[in-house]
Amino acid sequence: DGRDPLDLTRKERDTAARTSLEDRGYRVIVIRFNRPLEDQVAQHPDVEDVPVENPIFVLGFPRTGTTLLQNLLCLPEDHRSFKFWELTKPAPVHDDPEIDRNRRRKTAKRILDIAYLVCPEQAQIHAVQTDSPEECWYLFFNSFSVFNQDLSSGMAAYGDWLLRSDMVLPYQEYKRQLQVMSH
Repeated sequence: DGRDPLDLTRKERDTAARTSLEDRGYRVIVIRFNRPLEDQVAQHPDVEDVPVENPIFVLGFPRTGTTLLQNLLCLPEDHRSFKFWELTKPAPVHDDPEIDRNRRRKTAKRILDIAYLVCPEQAQIHAVQTDSPEECWYLFFNSFSVFNQDLSSGMAAYGDWLLRSDMVLPYQEYKRQLQVMSH
């Protein structure tokens, strides 16, 4: 409907009955997440020419086996699923590959430590490790196109807006992130 999702969530948050710690953390992650990605594309414009061939999208409701299916699909040697640390920071943060990997892994570990502190039952619901393969829905954080925002904060108008959205722009951003990760 033409409205900016970040502006929509801010307005709704201000009128919502509650604003959870998870909701505030979500916004900080998205803002910090976007800058290195934009810098990477600016420094390497050829990144947008990297082909993204035959991606597989596994869609489904929570607790319906999507994680199991995703893990099975990435078992063959010629298939790959991104690790959690890659998804939390898809753009490099340092020129040295080893330093870059270690910094991104450290950030992912902090995110997981906070998540398990705030929600200890998460380990039983959907255990995630820094180096474990993870579903790529995390890449939709960058465009505020994840239902976790609606579900965790009770912002029904945001969820309604997201359901009406055609998701073209979020998928274009998703593709850019895959291109940066593959560059």
